Amino acid sequence: MEGEIEADISKILFELSAAPPIKCKNPIPFSMLQMFVNSTFYSWDGDPLELMGTLGNADKMLAKAKANDFKQKYSGERVIHEIGPGNFNFAKTFVDEVGRDLEYRCHDFSDSAYSFSKEGLKPYSDVISFNKRNIKHFADEVKDDPMHLVMVEILDDTFTDFYTKQDGTEYMLFVQPQIRGDAVFPSRVKRGKMLEDEGDSSLATQKMMKGPGLERDYNAKEIIQLLDENNWEELRKVFPTFLKFLKYESREFVPVPLEQLPKLSWVGMPDGFNDCREKVMGYFRKQLDDIENAQVLHIPIDGINLLWKLKDRKKVHVDMFDYGYADPSERVGYMSTYNGQITAPVNFGLLKYAAEQMGYDVLLEKNRDFIKRNTGKDTIPLGYVQKAISHWGWDMDKVKEVFSRTFEKAVKMLDPDADCSKENIISYRIPREEFEKFMKVAIDRGAVPEGYKLSEGSYHMAVSKG
Repeated sequence: MEGEIEADISKILFELSAAPPIKCKNPIPFSMLQMFVNSTFYSWDGDPLELMGTLGNADKMLAKAKANDFKQKYSGERVIHEIGPGNFNFAKTFVDEVGRDLEYRCHDFSDSAYSFSKEGLKPYSDVISFNKRNIKHFADEVKDDPMHLVMVEILDDTFTDFYTKQDGTEYMLFVQPQIRGDAVFPSRVKRGKMLEDEGDSSLATQKMMKGPGLERDYNAKEIIQLLDENNWEELRKVFPTFLKFLKYESREFVPVPLEQLPKLSWVGMPDGFNDCREKVMGYFRKQLDDIENAQVLHIPIDGINLLWKLKDRKKVHVDMFDYGYADPSERVGYMSTYNGQITAPVNFGLLKYAAEQMGYDVLLEKNRDFIKRNTGKDTIPLGYVQKAISHWGWDMDKVKEVFSRTFEKAVKMLDPDADCSKENIISYRIPREEFEKFMKVAIDRGAVPEGYKLSEGSYHMAVSKG
């Protein structure tokens, strides 16, 4: 699918040339841009999960570990909620492991991924259900008590503030997106009609043709103008491959004291939250004081708000699996992009502090430790192997080809029934000993520097009460 999308892009867009980029005139808060980009990415007419891999997209080890944890500690509970179920791999694996004497309720702000998963969910129709619901409204609309909630790689895509501190002044990150000056993108409606003319009558094509907007093209100048105007509604009418071509190289740190956040990011939270918010901002200030100038740290706004809204339930358990850091000294990029989607590392140190201030018991550990504790298997994601060899300069097709040939047996050591292929191989885990064998050979041949240390940023945070 990804290869087909790339081919389509080459047909739709333009022959690459040296056309200079066009840049936004006005800096945009990066938090606002991330929110728009990701909501557009995940609600496009095709299946967004075909464009990327996630922690739970193909591999079953995380879901099996959670299932074992549930059977040991929470077997009396009958309802599980998951926000952002993706392709429902985690949900189906959990049900297969635990059994069908429960209700597994999934929630997502968009039904795009669900539309492409319906067929595979038919055997689970008596157990797994779907609700179109935003994380911002989840706690207000779902009143279950006890509440047992799972989120797999969700917080890094949700509303996050980006901050740094220089010479005693607090700054919020703004960017001026740019795009190739000769870029031309079809509207979603036009793209749908183009595909229909080629004989494509798929669900995605039908949704595009029935979508909002006109059958037209948008050039680079129009895209940038719409960004400058914050005209998100019109931008959502453009076929979303334009997101992949946005660049964020022009960054600007704008003085925005943390005291202004209640007016900017915490609008609508009740007065009772004020004391907790002040403590969280105080802790975040200490984190900023401990970092180097210009290093960006993150405030996971939606994650903090969700925990606050759940805190008065008699019994709560939330499992968060995501990428991020526990200590600001862990140097991580301020964001990453994949086919246009923007992810922000989760500041688990801050989130843990916030949860403790709300009265929760908190366990923060690496995903690998969670899996090992609940399955007895020590594993490494192949995504980290990819990172270790990134300086080789291989393109993604080459990486997938080599990994499929090299690691398929290792994947099946953990899960003999794993349906791994060249296209999804990087989504899987392998035994740690297999990783170490590979790295020894790579180091011996000079492909990886001597003394290379794996940096694991995949965390599990369990938040409990009652």
